[in-house]
Amino acid sequence: MIKSLFTKMFLPLLLITCLACIGCRQLDQPGHDRVRSERILRSVCKLVFLGQPRTEEPPPISLHSLVVWIKEHVSTDERFIDYEGKMIKDIWGNEIIILSQGDRFKGVGSAGPNGKWEGGQGDDLTVQLDDLIKELDEIE
Repeated sequence: MIKSLFTKMFLPLLLITCLACIGCRQLDQPGHDRVRSERILRSVCKLVFLGQPRTEEPPPISLHSLVVWIKEHVSTDERFIDYEGKMIKDIWGNEIIILSQGDRFKGVGSAGPNGKWEGGQGDDLTVQLDDLIKELDEIE
């Protein structure tokens, strides 16, 4: 009786759970790379947000200078930052794009899988610092 109950109720549930977990681990899905690249972009903006109160220097608008700024004022151990090469790349191996207005840091972008910056259009990804700050304010 107990074995029959287990077989009818719990075994199918266990099987569905296992299949769902396996499906979540498929790293070759096209959308997965976009999510990973967006996480990198969001992390860069978070580092800028954390670094601003620690220094009188505004965040730089060149990638190499931004890496140095992050290293000096925020963090020296982010896996996605090449501190030696002063580089941050998206998941497709392209340098991230610094979005600015004049000499003011506005956010970061990725040229997406095609590797061509299309001004934030097409398959490009962008994360605006102001949008991230609003999201963080809503969480608090």
